[in-house]
Order: sequence, then structure tokens, then C-alpha cells
Amino acid sequence: MNRRTVVCVIVALLLVGTIARAETVEVDVTVKSVDVKSRAITVTYKTESGQKSIDLDVSRKAEITVNGEAGTLDSVKPGQKAKVTYEKELQVVTKIDATGEGTAPGKEVYRLTLQLSEFGDGKFRIEKTPNPPSDDFQGTPFNLNRWPKTKAKKGKDGIIQLVHDFSNADDLQVLLSQENNLSIDKDLGILAFAPKPRPNSDQQEAAVALYGKRMRLPLTLVFDIVENNAGRFIIQVSDPSRKFGVLECSILSGKDGGDPSKLIVSWNESIADGKKNTTDLFTWNGGKIDQPIERTFRLPVPNAKIDQVFALLMVKGYGRGATKVSRLEVRGRLSPMFGLGMGEKNGMVFTHNIIPKGLVEKAGIQVGDVILAINGKKPQTMQEAVDMLSRVSIGDEVVFSIQRADETKELRVVAE
Repeated sequence: MNRRTVVCVIVALLLVGTIARAETVEVDVTVKSVDVKSRAITVTYKTESGQKSIDLDVSRKAEITVNGEAGTLDSVKPGQKAKVTYEKELQVVTKIDATGEGTAPGKEVYRLTLQLSEFGDGKFRIEKTPNPPSDDFQGTPFNLNRWPKTKAKKGKDGIIQLVHDFSNADDLQVLLSQENNLSIDKDLGILAFAPKPRPNSDQQEAAVALYGKRMRLPLTLVFDIVENNAGRFIIQVSDPSRKFGVLECSILSGKDGGDPSKLIVSWNESIADGKKNTTDLFTWNGGKIDQPIERTFRLPVPNAKIDQVFALLMVKGYGRGATKVSRLEVRGRLSPMFGLGMGEKNGMVFTHNIIPKGLVEKAGIQVGDVILAINGKKPQTMQEAVDMLSRVSIGDEVVFSIQRADETKELRVVAE
């Protein structure tokens, strides 16, 4: 054996020894934080002695998938479940297979779930958790052109699920039909509600978000609240006219944005002369949220199917700090707000005002157009036209037959 051969054999043996020592470990974890600049990831995992945390370097050649699709390190989000493969000695990651939607970076959230059936049965739940919610909704995914980052599914029963993650938020003018004193931090994945002082007054101007979809029951709402600072955050679910009633969930903030100091769920029913009859469904007077708090309730309405259209309004009424929401999920029989104000005169239904960037503006409808038919059916009154549009599901095509001066037109738009 010549000298060159001996050297090659020694090098080969050294390489084999090095490879043998580079033990590879595969473990199921929850992503705690991601640092894209330094290519570092912190994960937690369960052991027999409890939960542990470990910091890992991510190789630039690491194979990364997110929900079954090829991804990069910046597409891995805190709160996601993942199967991570790494070299044990060097703690260098070679493979990440992440699933789920994640939460706000490295923070626990207060997850509020509010459910309401067609017969007035409801459930409220709040928990403090760093984990993403499990997606148990069975449906077919579909795309929304106006909300391209929103995850949408439609079930066989017509129930639609929309999930808004504010790290990939759509424009507020599309997501909401009314907004005031709101901002989005896309890097942190947060929608912030921040009231501001009124000029020359001790009062504050509220932060308001009116969701850009209307819904029919059954309904499920899921909010991930990162912080609720110095004030009251109110979630209202009501029919747009408020003639039927308003389901209101008030979350009073705790000290320094900690656990809520109080929760109130109430039903406000309109009665004669503009007065309201308020029924407290339940109250929780604060404390540690070490375990999920869950309450059932029933609306004080007749035991008949509720067929009203509902709207979702989120309000931060006062307080110096901002309330920050990192995720919103809505399930129900959803229809869009078309951005159309209507009037009625001499037996004709006509367009009274058009909201900029709304669906009907996109279709080409103008102020003053007479609405002859919606999907081939003539509305006899303005209220009938409103009801016809409220029953249009997301993804359906709507055909407006309109008269403009002496011209008749058909204008089409996909409900989104």
C-alpha cells in the first residue's frame, strides 16, 4: 500500500467517525420563537420530567415545510406544532415540518370563544394559552380575491369558516366596513385598538372595527387577544338594525395587561321609545386564568329559530393602552356587505349611496340606479332588497338588473 492510499484511508476513517458521532434526533415540538436574522429557533417539548425548552441553529440548507408546502424560516410561526430533525451534538436543525397557524410571536394569548345557536343557546369560553387552536372544521378550501391571505373553507351545510391572521392581514378597508383608531403591525401579526383623546375634552374617541361580513346563525367567533390594556374591550353581535337585540361581551382589562379583571356577557333588547332591556347572562369577577373558564347561557327570547342577519362590532371604548388582537376566526352562514345604501320612492328601490371600494362599486353600480331585479327577482321594497342580499353566500355570483336613465343593464359581481 503506497503512502497516498494510506492517507486516503485515514481521511475516510476520520470522516466515518465524524459522521457516526453526528447523531441525528427527531422530536415533536411547539415553536416558541423564531429569529430569522440569526437563523435561530426556540422550541419546547415534553419529557417525563416536564416541559423543556431548547435553542437551535437552523442550517441554511435545512428542509422546511409549513402545512405540507415548501417554506422558509420566516414562514415558521411561534405557536405552530412541528417535527424537528437536528444534529444532537451541534444542535443544528436539518429539517422542520411545521403545522398549524401559529400565534403572536413568543406570547401567550387570551383565547375567547363565543358560540350562538339558531335557537339562542350560547357558550362562552376563555383560556390563556401559547398554542394555536385546533382546526376541527370540515370543509372545502376556496380563495377570496379581495382577501387573498384569509383562509377560507365552506362546509357541506353551507357554514363558512374564515380565519384572519394579522401577520398576513388584508387591507383594513377590505377586512372591515368601518374602522377608527386601528392599526396593523404585520411584523408582529397584531391588530391594535387604540382610543385617542378628543380635542379639548377629557373624553376619548373609541377604536372601532365593524367586520366586513354579515352572518346568520349558528355562529362561532374566536379571538386571540395578546394584550387588553387599561380599559374595556367590547365584542358586540347584533342585527344591523338593532331591533332584535345585541349580544355583548365586555372584557375589562387587568393590571398591566394581565388577566382580565372582569368579564360580562349580556343581552340588550330594544323596547319601546328607544329604551333597552338589559339581561346579564353571566359575570366573572376576575382572578387567575390557570384553567379554561367556560359558561353556557341562553338568550331571553322565545324558543323559535332566530333568522335575523347579524353583524360583528369590536370596540375599545376607553383606556390609555391598546388592545391587541392577533387572530380572528368567524364561522357561520356568511354574506358580504355590498357597500350599497338603498332608498325607496314611488314604489321603486334605488341606490342612495355607494361605499368606495365596495362590491357594488366594483360591479359598476352608481348612485341613482333603479334596482329592477336581484338574481332575476324584483324587490318590492327596500327592506326586501336588503334581505335578498343578506342571503347571498360568499362565493356566489349576484346579477343586478338596473335602470340608468333610459338604459337597462345587467351588472354582475362575485360575493366576497
